[in-house]
Amino acid sequence: MPQVLRFKAKLLNGDETDRARDFVINYFMVDNEVSVFEPPIRNSGIVGGLFLKRRRYKKYIDASGVEMMAGSGKGGHGGCLSRWLRPSDFYDGAEIIFEMPSSGTKLYKFKIMVCKLAIPLLTCVL
Repeated sequence: MPQVLRFKAKLLNGDETDRARDFVINYFMVDNEVSVFEPPIRNSGIVGGLFLKRRRYKKYIDASGVEMMAGSGKGGHGGCLSRWLRPSDFYDGAEIIFEMPSSGTKLYKFKIMVCKLAIPLLTCVL
C-alpha cells in the first residue's frame, strides 16, 4: 500500500493569476495528514515552496439547503457537516475546500487535476 498519495491541483479561489498556479497535494496515509506544495517556476514572480503545512485538515461541506436540528452547527463558522479529509475525497475533477480545524474558517478551494500515486504501477482507484 502506498505511503503517500500525490495529486496535481489548481487553486479555484483567488484572482486569475492564482488560478493559473500549479500545486501538488500530498496525502500521508500513515497519519491522514495533508500538505500542499507549489513547485517553483523560474521567472514567474511567484515563489514556490510549502503552501499549506503538513497537518490534518477538514473538508468544508456547505450546509446550505440541508435541514439542521436546532442548536447544531458551529455558530456560522464553517460547514456544519465538515469532516476530516480522507483518501476518497481526492479523485480527478474533485473540488475540495480545506477548512481550518480549530476555527472552522474556509482556507482554499482546490480542483484535483491529476491523480498520481507515489508508487508507480498502481492505479488510482479510491
